Amino acid sequence: MANPNKAKGTGWESAVRDYLNEALGLVDEFGKFLDVFSSLNVRRPAQEGAADVGDVHAVPFILECKNVKSSGGPNLPTASER
Repeated sequence: MANPNKAKGTGWESAVRDYLNEALGLVDEFGKFLDVFSSLNVRRPAQEGAADVGDVHAVPFILECKNVKSSGGPNLPTASER
């Protein structure tokens, strides 16, 4: 990946996805889905540019992940404010 910040963001999104799948008991000890067709599996969909709908999909939630040094709290811009 050419952009180091994009690589950091992708890594963080993947880490969040993996953590949630493990915490929710959706994967085995090797990190493989117990049921690959389950709609409950936490996924990190491909980016779609302007039509992007969040970084991590965890039904019924859609998460926007930010890899930052410190929490900005409520001051972080939302996708609609960018």
